[in-house]
Amino acid sequence: MHMDEPPKDQSDPAYMKTLPDEYLYLVICKGGAAVGKNFIMPKFGDVISDQDIRDIIVWIRTFSGT
Repeated sequence: MHMDEPPKDQSDPAYMKTLPDEYLYLVICKGGAAVGKNFIMPKFGDVISDQDIRDIIVWIRTFSGT
């Protein structure tokens, strides 16, 4: 398997400011296909807790300072 489009740079503040936390939550919880992205991004909502997903979003935001 491969990705048709490589993932965007999550350290780019301009790009990351376009992504609300709710969107990131949905991608992590439901997977890429849930938001029209590549199915290779699996869903984690059945594996990790709501708080873990929120903590991951905070961690992802540290890459860009957003």
